[in-house]
Amino acid sequence: MKLDLGVDINYQMAWRAKEKALDSIMGPIIVVDACHLKSAYTGAFVSASTLDGAGMCDI
Repeated sequence: MKLDLGVDINYQMAWRAKEKALDSIMGPIIVVDACHLKSAYTGAFVSASTLDGAGMCDI
């Protein structure tokens, strides 16, 4: 940073800035799946889940 921009920051501040940038870039991934039901209940079963930038799954 000092050579490129003339700004002197410590390692921890650079690490935190990198983590915040990655969190803002990585949006949630949404997965939608469906299967047709062929029993007494006809129609389709649809499910959706998301995966955030930290790799945590929310159903």
